[in-house]
Amino acid sequence: MSPELVALILAGQPGTKLLGKSLFRLALECVLKIKPARVYVSSAAATEELEAEAASISADIQFLDQSFRRALKREKNRDVLVLRDCLPLLRPATLRSLIARHRAKGHSLSVLGTSRTAGVYLFSGRTLGSVLAAISTPGRFDLSCLARSLEILDDKRINTGCFDFSQPEELLCADSNTNLVRAAQVLRDRKLGSLISSGVFIHDPLATWIDLDVRVGRGTTIYPSVIIEGKSRIGRQCRIYPFVHLIDSEIGNNVKIFSSSVVEGSIIEDQAEVGPFSRLRPKTRVRSRARVGNFVEMKNTRFGKGSKALHLSYLGDSEVKADVNIGAGTITCNYDGLKKHKTTIESGAFIGSGSELVAPVKVGKGAYVGAGSTITKDVSAGALAVARGRQFEKPGWAARKKRKK
Repeated sequence: MSPELVALILAGQPGTKLLGKSLFRLALECVLKIKPARVYVSSAAATEELEAEAASISADIQFLDQSFRRALKREKNRDVLVLRDCLPLLRPATLRSLIARHRAKGHSLSVLGTSRTAGVYLFSGRTLGSVLAAISTPGRFDLSCLARSLEILDDKRINTGCFDFSQPEELLCADSNTNLVRAAQVLRDRKLGSLISSGVFIHDPLATWIDLDVRVGRGTTIYPSVIIEGKSRIGRQCRIYPFVHLIDSEIGNNVKIFSSSVVEGSIIEDQAEVGPFSRLRPKTRVRSRARVGNFVEMKNTRFGKGSKALHLSYLGDSEVKADVNIGAGTITCNYDGLKKHKTTIESGAFIGSGSELVAPVKVGKGAYVGAGSTITKDVSAGALAVARGRQFEKPGWAARKKRKK
């Protein structure tokens, strides 16, 4: 902690995100890394949303209201770092350099960059206190209050200085769509560069999008046109093939996710394979060495170790144990129009192609379901269940139909 420093973030409208993080969160995380004695936030809009986000990071953040003068007056013996939350590229190292230069020069005010509009200011506590005493503006400490403070310092010709540095991109203000796009590109390049240096192989960084909170293990290969969002975690030695989209999911070690698959809010354990063209919806867990193939959708399903569903199936609200084979075209009928119901398939069971399992229903251990069956009752362990209409023929029917035309 830096006992001689406090920080004040001037927060704007919440909601805008870059690579999974809001502008406010980026500013707050940057400030916390320099370990000030206290962090204040001042915002005129949507403070409940900002307070909730701040609380998820640290419990020691204080939001200022009309009493901001009293709060800042208590900091007269500390430097006060004031910054806007529209600078998503700002780095903690740059703030540390500003603080060191400010103290070495003995300035009453130091500004980051060569322009007063840069958005990062370092006041001595006594200087800021005297300025605030001369301002009659009611309400929170905001941009107008900051601007008035700078005017007063200019009038008093108080010792100020500008700290120029070699990374002007850090002062890019995300106040337009154009600048938001530019900032996102820089953040993406930083994130991908960090992953590459840690041992992740990314085939085409220009065609890859990975959020800031994502973690990827060493030895994993990521192919072009992959998007990984939220707090996703990917283990070691995985292969993520083109056009895969991962959202808030946990991927184990040695996992393969083949092309054009979407995984959201799900867990894929070690050595499992998913795709191509698979969709795992939230609360799905694919156990180790399981295989989920093309055009298979799962939702709220536990899919057992070594089990296989290789094509054209839907499993919803299901518990599938180990070493189960799901034939092509299998559907769990989990919704009756009012409620969702559970399907349980015990280990070693075999579900024939084109089967419908009408939940709630249970298929016992090692049981077989004949292809084309509609199962409405539990199937005993080791049994064969066949539930389909009897096949019959009418000889010569096709020829008679053609003669009638």
